[in-house]
Amino acid sequence: MAYFKKNKGFKIVTRILFFLIIFVIIIAVVPQLRVMTVVKFNKQLHEYHSVQREQGVQINIPTGRITREKDWFPIMNVFHDEKGFSNKIKRDVELTILYNYGDFDSLFGTSLYYDSDSPYYGGYYGAYILKDNSNHNSFYGFDEKGNVIPEEFAQIPEYDQKYLALASIGSDWHKRVFKIEAGEIMEDVNYAGYENWVRVDSSIYTNGPAHKRKKFQLGYLQYGNPLLNKEEEEDFKPANFHGRMYIRAFEKSRVTICLYIMAIDEGVLEDCDEKFLAKTIIKEK
Repeated sequence: MAYFKKNKGFKIVTRILFFLIIFVIIIAVVPQLRVMTVVKFNKQLHEYHSVQREQGVQINIPTGRITREKDWFPIMNVFHDEKGFSNKIKRDVELTILYNYGDFDSLFGTSLYYDSDSPYYGGYYGAYILKDNSNHNSFYGFDEKGNVIPEEFAQIPEYDQKYLALASIGSDWHKRVFKIEAGEIMEDVNYAGYENWVRVDSSIYTNGPAHKRKKFQLGYLQYGNPLLNKEEEEDFKPANFHGRMYIRAFEKSRVTICLYIMAIDEGVLEDCDEKFLAKTIIKEK
């Protein structure tokens, strides 16, 4: 009987190990599944340290999971910036970034984020959550009268693009560019279940992510491998993008929330605004 129990236990352990090995092989072979696994783990890690968790605010932004089209990735990514943004602007500001990008073109393919022929090329949407520790009576991006300071909000996507996104996929520092020009500004906008948002539309000139792979980059763990470009094509070639931000200070949570979109195709921006970003649910505890 003892031998039977030991033998049975050995078989159970063997089966578990077998299925674990199969799972690891599948994850390694199928890029989209590998990325989803990495993103889920990374999301849990960064959410634990996030501004929204610290300040007691929940932000739920729909992803590509809600549609059948090949549009956006099915998982919202989270990145909590420790001191990078704070050091860049020389001010004690905590920043957490929620972001999503183009879905994978197939299980064995790569993200539309890399595809210069796709309307989702280089596109993002999500939220910036900021807590200003330099002055406990103010909110990042607002003056003493509660007016938006456009220059301060321009600093966030510039930092995100130049120091995080492009850096993660191997773009040379001296070739990175980000120029933003604010366009129409609308105040007292009702959005995502709250009043008094400020909407800022903008034009952005920055590097696209298309490039030839030279060596492994950490960003490949979330976007997959870059598409192979023709030899004559320029890596990280700058292009014109459309930008939109919805900005609001949340008194109870003491945070500034910016809901944002950047897209090379204006139709994609409008579609993302209507179908995804506008359906964001924000709850303060």
